[in-house]
Amino acid sequence: MTQPDQLTDQDLIARTLNWRRVVMHGNEQARSVAHAHEVEARRRFAGATTINGTLEALEPKRKPLWHRLLP
Repeated sequence: MTQPDQLTDQDLIARTLNWRRVVMHGNEQARSVAHAHEVEARRRFAGATTINGTLEALEPKRKPLWHRLLP
């Protein structure tokens, strides 16, 4: 069987979802395989989350409606 670290990103995502589905349907023997795929997915995609984003407020593109209507 192909190890999770040898898969492409798309294959890793697809296999991770499939293995988790197998586990959710009651196959407890698939837990370790699903876990290995999930660990690899977290390792690869950890920087692609919004958790690492800044908390600074972005400037609005347009003024709110009441600012435009009221002088």
